[in-house]
Amino acid sequence: MENVWEQQSRWFKLDNAAKIYPAILNPKDSCVYRVSAYLFSDVRPSVLRQALIDCKPRFPFLYVKLKRGFFWNYYEPNEKTPLLKPESPYINNHICPYANNGYLFTLFYFKNRVSLEVFHGLCDGCAALELLKSLLHRYFVLQGYPEDGEGKVLTPEQPPRAIELEDSYIRHYRPVKDRLPKIRPAYRINGTRLPYGIGAVNGRMPVDRLAALAKANGATVTQYLAALLTLCIRRSDDMTRQNGKSVNICVPVNLRGFYESQSLRNFSLYFYVSTPCDGGGDSFEDILRHVKLEFRDGLCKDKLQQRLNANVAIERNLALRAAPLFIKKAAIKFACVALGDKRNTCALSNVGRIELPSWMSSVVKSFECNPGVGNEATHSVALNTFGGVTTVSFTRSIYETEIERLFFSHLAEQGVDIEIQSNLWEDCV
Repeated sequence: MENVWEQQSRWFKLDNAAKIYPAILNPKDSCVYRVSAYLFSDVRPSVLRQALIDCKPRFPFLYVKLKRGFFWNYYEPNEKTPLLKPESPYINNHICPYANNGYLFTLFYFKNRVSLEVFHGLCDGCAALELLKSLLHRYFVLQGYPEDGEGKVLTPEQPPRAIELEDSYIRHYRPVKDRLPKIRPAYRINGTRLPYGIGAVNGRMPVDRLAALAKANGATVTQYLAALLTLCIRRSDDMTRQNGKSVNICVPVNLRGFYESQSLRNFSLYFYVSTPCDGGGDSFEDILRHVKLEFRDGLCKDKLQQRLNANVAIERNLALRAAPLFIKKAAIKFACVALGDKRNTCALSNVGRIELPSWMSSVVKSFECNPGVGNEATHSVALNTFGGVTTVSFTRSIYETEIERLFFSHLAEQGVDIEIQSNLWEDCV
């Protein structure tokens, strides 16, 4: 099979979602997220560096550099060597292309942790996890472990496929005009901004106990945690301070399962679980009942198709397409502030169950995902499940950890055993 990269003209367009991130990048929002793995032994940097180099032919559309065009940005292959760095105290920091050999991702190590930080314009978290899994697999193969990926890992000897490179937004776009639902302005979490850096708190718990708790309440794990997060936000402050607004939990959706896409670029959308601050129903049961209705509506494929159509229609607008890049950037910034930042109280993303070859369960202990925080929102939450353990990760841009305390205390009171880990950033600045 001919290498898919050779079928291209040595450059390619950014996908529909990726075009947003270079435009909204600013000192408050790096548009960077992190996926990490904890090993049962300390990292061997020289071996990990070789794994990073070996995986390059398998992911030519991720080992690229961003170039500025007259109408749109675009990607070119990056001939420089990707960098492996000792971990910095600053997670999800801006990726400076000049200090990173032009790459839009950085691989870090610290003791037994391997962390991949990625600029969101390159790919979404699901695609980044595929790269991290491949890097870990290659790292252990270089040390004499089995080469069999068991169909759960993309390996260097496999050629990249055209379906991994596609812009699935464009492929599944339907030129139908749809009116999206209006969202009330978002409640803002009150707190003291950290002068720099991002705080992180991770809670690890048995997935069986968490799933049983959600099932006992007639909900999925994501629904249960979205309701709990809403409750904790409401209890952390005097909600009358922002009557007329809503606690808007932004829930990203991986579209690959809805459209059978295998793209390794961005292919996700989001919906809002919106709970009015002044609407009564303060009990957890009332909030969960409302959240389940919001999920049923938000995960309807027709509604997802409407959002996809609306996003792509903006890109295909003739006036915008004819405008030079600097005008596009200004328009995108304005739209993101009006339609994104002002609507978002906090994000909650369920990455799902991470699968590795069976033999890797003896060498990889756990995973964690740390999403970025935006301009206005102070918190983001992500969860994943691996090896019978669910890890819930909070990232925040304020000192206060009251929401995290309420969140994990509630779960502990319900009989869930939790191991808490923090970077203690509030004590270091």
